[in-house]
Amino acid sequence: MPKHPGRTALYRLYDKAGHLLYVGVTSNPDARWKQHSAKKEWWPLVDKRTIAWHDTRVDAERVELAAIAAEEPRYNTVGTPAVKVTAVIGKAPTRPIRVDLADWGVFGEATNAMGTDRSAAFRAFMDWYLHKPGSKAPARPSKAVVEAAREAFLNKQAEKAAQEEGEQA
Repeated sequence: MPKHPGRTALYRLYDKAGHLLYVGVTSNPDARWKQHSAKKEWWPLVDKRTIAWHDTRVDAERVELAAIAAEEPRYNTVGTPAVKVTAVIGKAPTRPIRVDLADWGVFGEATNAMGTDRSAAFRAFMDWYLHKPGSKAPARPSKAVVEAAREAFLNKQAEKAAQEEGEQA
């Protein structure tokens, strides 16, 4: 169970010399680190971990992508601003795609309003697009739902910017 329900952690992993090894996001750092320890050959190098909590996954991913681009962690495979979309077949690796971050945020709000999430909508679309038996195109929200999602996303971005300005003052 996450220690901060509804929030997303941006974490950084460092070696003994203080070199940045990896930047990632998760809602459950302990579980994520357990996954890394089982699968990543570089895990034994990790000496220090830092966490910064964000109110939304979109916020955490925005900071993650900026950190990867600016700080160049040694073991991140996505080194350019890209949004990660995880394939669900077996243990398929994460696949990067380029998506405008504002569109990604609005898409997240719209899928939430439709009672689903971005990953489920992508998987349903891909199944339908590839003519998989029994698949259907995902339900498309009305223009009103999309506009409400856009407004919700922009309000969250404005609140975040105001909070950051307040912290700097």
